[in-house]
Amino acid sequence: MLDYTLKGIAQFLRYTWRPLALLFLVMLLVGITPLSTSVGWFLILVVLAAVAIAELVIYRSGSEGRFWLKKWSVYTATFWTIRNAVAKRKALRRGRELLVSSGLVRSEEKAEEYGAWLFEDKKRNEYSFYVGDIPGTGPADVQRVCTDVLAPRLVGENARVTVEMTSGLIRARMSSTVAFPAVVPYPENPHVSIDAIPIGIDEHGYVKTMALRENAIICAGSPGSGKSGFLNVVCEGAVRCGNVQLLGVDLKRVELSNWSLCFDRLAVTLDDALDLLESVHNLMEERYRQLERKHLRKVEYFDSHTPLVLLVVDEAAALLTGGDKKKNDHAKELLRSIISLGRAAGVTVVFASQRVSANIISSDIRDIAKTRVSYSVTNIESAKMVLGDGLKADERGPWRIGNSPAERGVCYMQDEADRSLVCVKTYWLDDRRIQDTVRRYGKPSPAMREATMEVLSDVAESA
Repeated sequence: MLDYTLKGIAQFLRYTWRPLALLFLVMLLVGITPLSTSVGWFLILVVLAAVAIAELVIYRSGSEGRFWLKKWSVYTATFWTIRNAVAKRKALRRGRELLVSSGLVRSEEKAEEYGAWLFEDKKRNEYSFYVGDIPGTGPADVQRVCTDVLAPRLVGENARVTVEMTSGLIRARMSSTVAFPAVVPYPENPHVSIDAIPIGIDEHGYVKTMALRENAIICAGSPGSGKSGFLNVVCEGAVRCGNVQLLGVDLKRVELSNWSLCFDRLAVTLDDALDLLESVHNLMEERYRQLERKHLRKVEYFDSHTPLVLLVVDEAAALLTGGDKKKNDHAKELLRSIISLGRAAGVTVVFASQRVSANIISSDIRDIAKTRVSYSVTNIESAKMVLGDGLKADERGPWRIGNSPAERGVCYMQDEADRSLVCVKTYWLDDRRIQDTVRRYGKPSPAMREATMEVLSDVAESA
């Protein structure tokens, strides 16, 4: 605690020594000794009180202000240090009590020897139960005890328990879940950016977002499971960003037709799709040449002249397996290259398919995808092709999603930041809402279209 307090004081003095020195200088000029008179002490206390009031205002301003205070403030650093010490002591006491009451150990002496901690997240109604190395007790035993005894007592009947090993401890997360409604309408005025577009709500009732910047997205699911709804919310979020250029491949000519006025280019035949993929690949290479000339590692900022390119490929099976094999193989190579190299160049691919098989969603494409989304599939093997090989048959997953109205549009998401599965109910956009969005944001701006066409024409001339 002393260490954190001293660090907080050091940071505080680092940013406040100038006004304090100015105050001391003014006091000396007017004949007031700073530390030997009551007036001097009063003025110093006034300054410190003003800092405390300013910090309170910053704290109430929101999460960004609180993050700043945690990092730089002497008052808040001390407060959080004491608060965390009290929380850890409370968690240790509650963990030992649960260790005995659950039957994992028989005495308080053993509980104190092995150690256990119970942390509570009141906002999410979630508990994290950490258990030390108890001889003869493994993750399966902890999960059974949490599922049968602790989760119903702490969270309620509709509880979800996940167990993992972390830093030599067994961690059991017990969280409450909410029943998804049949329809979750898209928010009226959502906050969107290329770093966070709203996708739906998770099983705790919180908004789930997804990044478009430096991403590659795979989405798959059986017909009627909600894949089309996912593409709709992605397009809705993208056109609202203002600095995203939409390009699409829709060989079925159905799924993306409602958004056609928002796409700079929409390919509906195999030849057009190949030409579009080659153009995107050339654009990506041109951006890499520009980055090399400017000694930059990636495109950092996006605007109408350098937009983030979002390539939406619907029903990839028709692109990769239907028609001429040579063209299909060429399309697969171009798509793999764009997905693997597009992040730094500001090119993001949304790869969607109803058919889930190894020749469509190959492991090399899946492994370089940052975000993976799976709607209802028939079996765990199909889910593994989308989400990876870490799934277990006795756990939850997209193969357990039913066909009821409440389960339509439910998916499991897995992103690079958190490889755990998150169950999400996708927002619903009806045709009327899509038409309103297209009328408002449709027809790409001339500046964006002109900038893109200029780059593509330069690339064509140099080729």
